[in-house]
Amino acid sequence: MSDATVLLAKGLDKDKAVVDVRGTPFFRKGATGVADSIQAVEEAAVVRAPAYWLAQGRIAAVRDARSRGNVKLALEEVVWSDWHNALGDTDVFATEKEYQGFKKGVFVADIVNGTVFSHDHQRIRDSVLNRNGLQLQNGAVRLTSQDADMLFGEGMVYGWKDGKMQPVKATLYRSGAEFLEASADPHFLDQDPVYAVIRPIEEAQHEPSGYQAVSAQLDNIGLAIRLGGKRMVRELLVDEEGKQHFGWSTFGSHHRDYAADIHSGRVVVVDAHSGGVGSLSLVSYFGRPVGVAPEALDARAKIVAPLPLEVTVDREAAVQEEKMIPEDHVRRLLRDHFGYTAEIVQQGLHVLHSYQAKK
Repeated sequence: MSDATVLLAKGLDKDKAVVDVRGTPFFRKGATGVADSIQAVEEAAVVRAPAYWLAQGRIAAVRDARSRGNVKLALEEVVWSDWHNALGDTDVFATEKEYQGFKKGVFVADIVNGTVFSHDHQRIRDSVLNRNGLQLQNGAVRLTSQDADMLFGEGMVYGWKDGKMQPVKATLYRSGAEFLEASADPHFLDQDPVYAVIRPIEEAQHEPSGYQAVSAQLDNIGLAIRLGGKRMVRELLVDEEGKQHFGWSTFGSHHRDYAADIHSGRVVVVDAHSGGVGSLSLVSYFGRPVGVAPEALDARAKIVAPLPLEVTVDREAAVQEEKMIPEDHVRRLLRDHFGYTAEIVQQGLHVLHSYQAKK
């Protein structure tokens, strides 16, 4: 397993000590890269980071950089400079029957911190390689009636529990508005929720895709759903005065044509820099999920406050030792090296003495 380089959280514990939490990127190349990288995370017995953990890491990087006096230092963090697959799906279902709370119809389900298919790397691999009766649909994994029954009927998805991926209960939101109301709670993400926002396709199709002005993206429902709410999107993109952290004019939020993706699912990707978040990517591509070790999760739980935003200065830089050069050495430098006359040298020394008097 490679080094843990991806910042996911940074803050203060109860003793005001800095806690730095990082995950490990599992990069795999080739057409089965997504499947192979998910398998690697599973074999390492670590949890895949959802998109909102990656967003929290980016926000922490911004705060840390601001405290050092240069917000653009945040872009040197791998969590900003590279793309990563997240634990989450964008799935389009055409339900074949009614479920409690859901009539028959076509729905877009955004699953966050859970999945209906990406726990099964063999299913993805077989779909990519067109074997064992499986194949891709427009570069996405085909969904089944069993997937729909699990999500709509049982309210279950696959999530991390007791050291492995297994069926877990998900909180279901039946519209974007219902989710926005719930996620407005500042403690919404405190317990690392597993949730699914299930929207009728007619509602979801109003969600813009592509690069939009940063000011417009602050209200983008797709970004809010994948990143844990509007508050998270705002902290990610702008400061307290509404200014974009890095001077970017646009930011991305991407999805395929939902109508063309019926009965299929895609893995969510958090792109580098201003690339944004979305589910455009094919599952027959490279993979780079972030795995988080149990000890990192334990450290993350100890954070009780974010980093302060006050600019701090290194004590060694702030308190410099005052070094005095003997007057005779200065006199000899000016006279013998630069060729100044004795009168000019004396005038220069008077000026130096006046500087010291003004301290």
